[in-house]
Amino acid sequence: MEIIQDRLILRFSNKKEVNEIINLVKDGFDIEIFDKLIYSCKGVEKYISENIENPDSQIKYISVIINNILVAFVEYRYLSKSINLNYIVINRSFRGKGLSSIILKKSLDLLDSKYKKLTLDVINSNERALNWYRKEGFVEQDKTYWYIIVLKNNNLQSSNVLITNENDAKIQFEKYGFCMLNLLSEQEYQVGLLGEKWIRIYTIDILKNINVLSFLKLNFPARNFFMLSNENIDKYPINNAIELKYLFFSYRMELNVNV
Repeated sequence: MEIIQDRLILRFSNKKEVNEIINLVKDGFDIEIFDKLIYSCKGVEKYISENIENPDSQIKYISVIINNILVAFVEYRYLSKSINLNYIVINRSFRGKGLSSIILKKSLDLLDSKYKKLTLDVINSNERALNWYRKEGFVEQDKTYWYIIVLKNNNLQSSNVLITNENDAKIQFEKYGFCMLNLLSEQEYQVGLLGEKWIRIYTIDILKNINVLSFLKLNFPARNFFMLSNENIDKYPINNAIELKYLFFSYRMELNVNV
């Protein structure tokens, strides 16, 4: 299925376009964001290709074509009660031409009509994008704060921490360059390995358990930690053994739609 609007053709992406999609993302984000996305990982081509080929995938890629050239793409993810707009990226040469509104509306026409809510995240410094989404009717709901986490204690010791999905995580990492680790240390935690550089922390609770952080640093010494939190944790003393370096925050925005 494809939708034609003026000179634009919108259709679900195919495997031949994967590298072009990755390059659009790389060109569209600053390095401090790009290297924390799965698009920076060595196996992301395989990951995207598998999602494109799988009709039951919860991730949908839509290509925007002008004169047989991929000028933009949109990535959506089906959530339990909404569709999340992961990315809408337009080639720099085609920005400022009024394409965004057409791409957003027409790409939604390709998706499952049972979803009535669209969500997305926008970096606070991207005023142009924020103003555009507000104009389109999106409303700010929450904020997500981005941090780098630094361990101040060089005498790291850890015990009683177990990776419960080690074999599966290793297979996934070798395949895609990213994976999730399930950790057990009095309670369960989940962290993400991303590329060769980063460990993503998902909950504030893990910052209170220096044993788990020490375990991760000892086992993955070349990696640094970053975290996305729904709370501004600068206001809360978490642990004297860590230092938080605030990067920026993003807005979670929402739009009720009848796609």
